[in-house]
Amino acid sequence: MCTEASRCVTSAFGYALLSFARRKLKLHAKAFRLAGDEFVVLLESLGSAEEAAQVATKILQTVQQPMSLEDGAALNLTTSLGVATYLGRGSSAAELLERADRALYRAKAAGRNTFAETTV
Repeated sequence: MCTEASRCVTSAFGYALLSFARRKLKLHAKAFRLAGDEFVVLLESLGSAEEAAQVATKILQTVQQPMSLEDGAALNLTTSLGVATYLGRGSSAAELLERADRALYRAKAAGRNTFAETTV
């Protein structure tokens, strides 16, 4: 049984939401479920941290759009994002994920429904 709304929605609709966002944004990305209500979106062809911020903004805007369910009900969601941009400085994938996770918690602390970013 789900006791926290965000976890219930993620459990039931997580991959559908991720797929919806990828299609809406026309992202050529690899997406993975990390754990519970946490997902990783890997964008390999971005040229700068500014481009990553633009994608994060588009993801936030897309997730905020009401999503129609099969029964006609509307699902209204928000999200928080942690963005870590790899600048080619020899860091590991684990460090990149850890930095993105820290950025995510900064976004949540800032009031949620936003993103925070860092570079590696």
